[in-house]
Amino acid sequence: MRHSAYIVQDHETGQFLAPVNGSVGFVQLVRNAGDFEDHETAALTAMDWCERGFTVVEILRS
Repeated sequence: MRHSAYIVQDHETGQFLAPVNGSVGFVQLVRNAGDFEDHETAALTAMDWCERGFTVVEILRS
């Protein structure tokens, strides 16, 4: 069954937010991006980590 998830891309670096060692970090590949359960959580996390803007994208995971 497919479900929605959300990922965040940083505007400044083009990298994606992902869990790293119990915290948040950045990865270059979209396939390594961390999933967020909802848009609000993704956006709130991005506001703390992406200084020059970000994009939240809804994706489908199987």
